[in-house]
Amino acid sequence: MAEARKACTSILRKLLAVVLAMIPLIGWGLWSSWRERNRIDELTEQLNDRDAETRTQAASELGKLGPAAKTAAPALVTALEDKQEKVRVYAATALGRIGDQSSQTVTGLTYALLDPRDPVRAASALALSRLGPAARPAVPLLTLALQDNERRVRIYAGEAIWRITGEADVVVPVLIEVLNDPRQDVRFVAITTLGHIGPAAVAAVPALILALDDPDVDVRQAAIDA
Repeated sequence: MAEARKACTSILRKLLAVVLAMIPLIGWGLWSSWRERNRIDELTEQLNDRDAETRTQAASELGKLGPAAKTAAPALVTALEDKQEKVRVYAATALGRIGDQSSQTVTGLTYALLDPRDPVRAASALALSRLGPAARPAVPLLTLALQDNERRVRIYAGEAIWRITGEADVVVPVLIEVLNDPRQDVRFVAITTLGHIGPAAVAAVPALILALDDPDVDVRQAAIDA
């Protein structure tokens, strides 16, 4: 009996030691969570700051926090109408990285496809591509964006349509045409997107073979990887 009591006491002591060791970790976890939440609230408020650079930085930082900053999504949707282009670009980018799939976010990004500035339209199309099927209401405007004057917008609109619907037929021809763009980064993104689409982009194989002779080494490597 004494031995059993002694063994039980030993076990209880070990359990107590484990619990005591965990207390600082639990406390640190709660502190970190509170600090992050407080930071998100501060950045959300800064989206209304009078200084454009402060608003831009706030949107950028919220995007870096990803899904943890989901509560900031409504404020970022409002920022899509900011008078400063950079704020609108970073707001769209942040919404894509946060991945908020609410109808408010989808609607805001969809209307942003009509923005007069190319970078805003491109960032909005890219953000919609990251929302997947939840962004289906955006497909009609994304389809129109396949004819956008800016090829980056066409690329991201095409990728968005594919990720939302799984249909590549209307997307691949647009991406093939973009491979003739004189800008290295545009050709690179187009090829990378074709690689993401995979076997459904088989029609692009001849164009990808030609891209193996591209003057840019990164584009050539992307063609190989695709």
